Amino acid sequence: MVTEDDAVKIAEKYVQSLALESGISLKLFRDALEAHDFGWVFFYGSSDPENPVSGNGPIIVDRSNGSIFTTGTAYPLSTYLDNLRNMGDPNSLPGRTAILKRLTDDSRRIDVVLLIRDLGRLSLADAKRYLENCIDGLQPTIDFDSPETATQFVDQSAGLGLIAIRETGMR
Repeated sequence: MVTEDDAVKIAEKYVQSLALESGISLKLFRDALEAHDFGWVFFYGSSDPENPVSGNGPIIVDRSNGSIFTTGTAYPLSTYLDNLRNMGDPNSLPGRTAILKRLTDDSRRIDVVLLIRDLGRLSLADAKRYLENCIDGLQPTIDFDSPETATQFVDQSAGLGLIAIRETGMR
């Protein structure tokens, strides 16, 4: 497990390597640090206020292993953070596919099958087969009509004891 102090050192080392690579004097803005459940978000920029830099999206240091995720500047930071939480990569675009990982509440089987049927636009028999494959550890995937429907499915399935994750789309 990475501590906040460890994360600061990792982020500083990363920003120093960017500065060496680019030949631009960069610094980590330690006072803008954001702590999240998955890790820390760091901001950086030019150490010379007269020479600002562009394209310097925030970086994320993962709490579990210290790995670094870069973000961009094309979207609000919240989009990158949501992508990291939901898809494991801040730069992923949401796809329209969900992976059924595990059923944690066996008493909600019928509700889960109905959700799969309704949002997946499947027959009852097909929806049941998807859940059975999940229970057997096969981690089946369901293609939905849209990324929004896939998100709705993942969100609603969590309340029914089904762990499902979004599969990413193309970048």
